[in-house]
Amino acid sequence: MNKEVRITREIYEDISKLDLSSLKKISKKRSVTTTEFKAAVKDWFGQKIPWPLVEPDLILVFEDYRNIIDDVMIAAIEIKYFEQGEDLDKRMRQSFRELGQPLRNLVFGFDSAVLWHIFSTDIEEQKIDSYINIVEEVIQRLKLPIVYLATAIPYEEFKIHKPFKLDKYDLGSLVGWIMNLCADCRNPVADGEVKIRRSGLKMALRIPT
Repeated sequence: MNKEVRITREIYEDISKLDLSSLKKISKKRSVTTTEFKAAVKDWFGQKIPWPLVEPDLILVFEDYRNIIDDVMIAAIEIKYFEQGEDLDKRMRQSFRELGQPLRNLVFGFDSAVLWHIFSTDIEEQKIDSYINIVEEVIQRLKLPIVYLATAIPYEEFKIHKPFKLDKYDLGSLVGWIMNLCADCRNPVADGEVKIRRSGLKMALRIPT
């Protein structure tokens, strides 16, 4: 198991232990590649499913107090982990080329897309800042509908690099923060076919419709 997969699993397990009224569900299981999703979209609605089908690393389902579509907001989380080593620069360049990767989740009906960069604590602060500043600039200048987070490797507390700097931030507060950021960065194409796929997504995730 590589470190990115392990860290994702640890985040999933730690969030699962939280008692947050606003968080209705967390999942790292398959969603758009399930038979439930395909059956709902293709058989019930007679709609083609975009290919290729790629899953987000984590899915967070929040209560939607604004009731934009219904009573939940479904966020897809893409996690990229960086650690010190000979291939760090290569890994950073590759991740930068894949910057728009979280956007693919929006066409499958997710309400929000999150890109979460996690850095090991032995990477120089200046290197991290240079990298995340250009990532944030691209997202903002191109007005990409992506929530961007950059943190240090998580244990009991997080060090936040983006959207602003904090030396210590507990996981429960971070999840609440993600919810608020997602609430202000919604799927701009959540209508028509995408809205139908969202119904299939809710069925796959066993979210009451």
